[in-house]
Amino acid sequence: MEKIVMNDYMTLPKTAVVLGNFDGIHKGHMLLIHKAEEIAREEGIKTAIFTFFPHPSFVLTGKMPVDLIYTSHEKEMIMENAGINYYIEFPFTKQSASVSYKQFIEEIILTKLNAQVVIIGADYRFGKNKLGDYKTLVEYSQEYDFDVIVVHKLKHGETVISSTWIRDEIKEGNLDLANELMGRPFLINGSVIEGKHIGTGIGIPTANIIPDESKLLPPRGVYISKVKVRGKEYNGVTNIGNNPTVDGQALIVETHIIGFNEDIYGEEISVNLYHYLRPEKKFNTLDDLKTQIHLDIDAMKQYFNA
Repeated sequence: MEKIVMNDYMTLPKTAVVLGNFDGIHKGHMLLIHKAEEIAREEGIKTAIFTFFPHPSFVLTGKMPVDLIYTSHEKEMIMENAGINYYIEFPFTKQSASVSYKQFIEEIILTKLNAQVVIIGADYRFGKNKLGDYKTLVEYSQEYDFDVIVVHKLKHGETVISSTWIRDEIKEGNLDLANELMGRPFLINGSVIEGKHIGTGIGIPTANIIPDESKLLPPRGVYISKVKVRGKEYNGVTNIGNNPTVDGQALIVETHIIGFNEDIYGEEISVNLYHYLRPEKKFNTLDDLKTQIHLDIDAMKQYFNA
């Protein structure tokens, strides 16, 4: 997959383009992506994801990006795993917000993206003041000879799946439901940093990462996880917090990776959270901490063997 930050000089081969913000990249989003892949195979063209960065709501309100379910890099990873050919980020600014829907269709969708087919959610809006929608695209498709596929929202039970719902569940620590809505475990990606070696000292080494400041995190506590490192996946137990037993200060995601004990400082790992086990706790002694971690490991093994 090729990631492209949109510029004045880019041109693509013929594409089936999916338009969206894709914060949670949930099951509803995946319907659009799978449809694009299906059409691309049939027509012999490429797939492209088009999204804004940063999210327009942050630019228009003047706020810094916070509580992102997935960072830009994490989205890129997921899209690559999905088999997308081009992942395109459009730098969203107050100036680009003034582009009319007509300009957006003619200059971006048709010219730069070379779209033969546009796949869009029923509620997607584009152009100045959000005046463009799927009806606008259908109208222009007749003049410019491209196809428009409209995908309606997906429900879980009686409720529409949305990034807002997923974000709320993650904030409450309800990873099981959030993961079900996304169709994958919640991901935290980062480079491993050197810690205090407390885990190594008690025979339970950890890989520590500091999450991006814009990244949404579940409540502090211990989680059952799987960790992808050097192309392989391992079971793990992850603590999100600041190590109160040893008077830690910084918020760290630290994971004991089962069956792995190599030097990976500076290397990128992906921590996938499956289930909340317990809140973070300050123990009286390191021996008490070690005993509890072994209980957490037993709970993790039981979870994955159930």
